[in-house]
Amino acid sequence: MNQECLIQEYQRLARLPVLSDANSERMLRILEIAESDEELSSELEKIDLKINQELGLLDDKHTQYYKDQQAKLREYLGLEDDEGSQTHQVKITKKTAKQVLKTSTN
Repeated sequence: MNQECLIQEYQRLARLPVLSDANSERMLRILEIAESDEELSSELEKIDLKINQELGLLDDKHTQYYKDQQAKLREYLGLEDDEGSQTHQVKITKKTAKQVLKTSTN
């Protein structure tokens, strides 16, 4: 499947109110492909940003929540969070993300 088709499919899936198991697996597959394709990853980030803006999820309250979640992930992965240094970007697998979310809810 070419990159444009993957982008369109991701956008369609990202806009669904609920993902079926099949749609979740498909989205995961697209994200796995994006891990090794910087251009695709960048396009998916743009889609996420646009949807977040449309839904009003980029206000101060939500932004702080996301920063807190990122800090938890960095702590779990053993990454340092130096304010003066360049931001670390880490691709997290579905399994790792599930472990972090399970740990943070316990």
